[in-house]
Amino acid sequence: MYLFSRSRFHDGKNSSDTTAALVAAAEAVTEATEIPVFVWQQSYHPMGNGFMSSCRVESKAELEHLWETIRASTSTTAAIERFAELAQSPPIDHLAQVVAGSLGHRPANYVNVTTGRALTGRLREATTWLTEMCQLASSTLDVPIAATISAYGDYGSMSLIANYETIEHMDAARAKLLVDAGLNDHIAAGAQHMEDGTQFMLRRLN
Repeated sequence: MYLFSRSRFHDGKNSSDTTAALVAAAEAVTEATEIPVFVWQQSYHPMGNGFMSSCRVESKAELEHLWETIRASTSTTAAIERFAELAQSPPIDHLAQVVAGSLGHRPANYVNVTTGRALTGRLREATTWLTEMCQLASSTLDVPIAATISAYGDYGSMSLIANYETIEHMDAARAKLLVDAGLNDHIAAGAQHMEDGTQFMLRRLN
């Protein structure tokens, strides 16, 4: 499975209209392609806050067919362009392959994304570490977590996507993480294979 996402950073102006336009665009794409598109408020990102839309596809071919369907629908492209008028920063697209764990049947209400990148020459070892980290963290924290590797963009970029239904669930998992020796030892071991990336939070809007 692949996870496609498109982000736009936003200056906070006309936030309600921008949110409504993105939800409308997601609904239009979902109707045209029959692939569910979800909308997120992106917070605490080092580059700034903004919005994200995402969908799941089984292959790159399926994603290409999605774009073809969108281009053939004038109403869908108009809805996407309306959102772009309100959130004028360039879109940042990301395609990642899920290599371990689970995203669940439907996206959670809150998501924490932690990224990193494999050190040069350590991609295989970093992937093994990522898979083990995903499994260990999910079982220890009782949180659905998926591990992904970027299909495009920074070579060797990887992510852990942790899913929470409530913000209280997120707080509880954070408290466990801070004191669990096994998890922290494994995080420390990752420095042999990975370099640090970013952490940010997503709130689902539709």
